This record gives sequence, C-alpha cells and structure tokens, in this order.
Amino acid sequence: METIAVITAGGIGARTNQSIPKQFLSINDKPVIVYTLMNFQRHPNIDKIVVTCLKGWEAYLLACAKQFGITKLYKVVEGGETNFLSIKKAIKEIAPECNNDDILVIHDGNRPCTNHEIVNECVNIARRGEVAVSYLPANEVVYEIVEGRQRELNRDNIFRTQTPHAVKFRMAMEVLEESNKEKKDNFTSFCSLFSYYGYDIMFVRGSEKNFKITYKDDIDLFKGLVSIGEEK
Repeated sequence: METIAVITAGGIGARTNQSIPKQFLSINDKPVIVYTLMNFQRHPNIDKIVVTCLKGWEAYLLACAKQFGITKLYKVVEGGETNFLSIKKAIKEIAPECNNDDILVIHDGNRPCTNHEIVNECVNIARRGEVAVSYLPANEVVYEIVEGRQRELNRDNIFRTQTPHAVKFRMAMEVLEESNKEKKDNFTSFCSLFSYYGYDIMFVRGSEKNFKITYKDDIDLFKGLVSIGEEK
C-alpha cells in the first residue's frame, strides 16, 4: 500500500492580478508550489507525489523540484480545464501503477501551509475505507441572496472545505467510472464527486493557516508567515 499525494497546480491565477500563475510566484526566492511540495516531501507517510501542472510550466516545475530536492515527485501531468478535470487526468495517468488499497491525498498546490497532523488524520480515515475532507467552520455572518432577496443563514450549519482530501484509489476509480458513464464532469471539487454519488464524508478539522492563495492579500499574508518562520 502506498500513499500518493496528487497536487494541483494547473490554474492561471487570474484573481491574484499577477503576471505569472500564483503557484509559481516566488516568495523569498522560492515558488509557492515548492513550499507545498516540501510539506509532502518531508511527510514520512507520503510515498509519491504527482503534480498536475499548467501547460508550458512543466519544465520549470521539474527544474524547481530538482533544485529543492523534491525526490518524491514521480509524475507531472498537464492540467485540465478545471481543478476536477486536472485531478481526473492525474488519477488516470497513475492508474496502471496503483493498487486498490493505495491512498490518494488530493491537495491544492496553492495551499502551502498544511500540516502533517491534518494529512495524517485524512489518511487514517481513508485507510478505513471512508472519504476524508478537511474543513473549517464558518465563523462570520453568512448571507444568501436569491432573486435579489437577502437571507441570513445559520452559520452553525455551514462550514468551508479545504484540502487535503483523502480516499482509497479503488473508491476514486469507482466514482470516476460512474461520472464517465453519465458524462458528468462539472464538479467544483473532488469531494463534490463523492457527495453527488451518495458517499458520506468524514470531515477533519483543518487550520486557518492552511489557506488558499487566491487573491493578492493572500500573497501578502503568506509572505508574512514565511518571514516569521525564517526569523525563528
């Protein structure tokens, strides 16, 4: 049984208003994606890393992996049009080499601050044959607007999903085969796929530090965290 991290780095990062994709932005002389990869490189229970990469950036990613000692990287797959399609392509690429009980850990390449405890808990749940998804509760007032009308929602019943997600390879293949039969690929995330097909999700408490770099403010926040870490 192996544990394989599938890291998505196929987005163009338009919302950060930067000239290069957010996952390749350099923070203290190191690209964001490298910080993410290093987390999984250092994790003792991760055996292999697969990255779905934005087309045209594959050679740069491989060069970065070599420079920073990411020895667990064994495949780089061209990303798809959406995050879900990128994950689907990666799983299809590694399928001939996977066993049914291998664990897939799905993670956003632009979440560079996940910790080993969250990954471990997700992996342990997946080993039991369940689907694991990290999350955070909604800690602010949440409104819904439908047809121009506003309604405050009960935030006690609302939470935000993060990555990592974790699941056995066999289960991932089963639901992907179902979605292929229905020609349904418009899922917003990999966990949405399992919810759609009736799987119960086991939620793992995430971390506010495990934020996704999406906007320019997120870049500034990550720069601050890196600087604090280097000062210690």
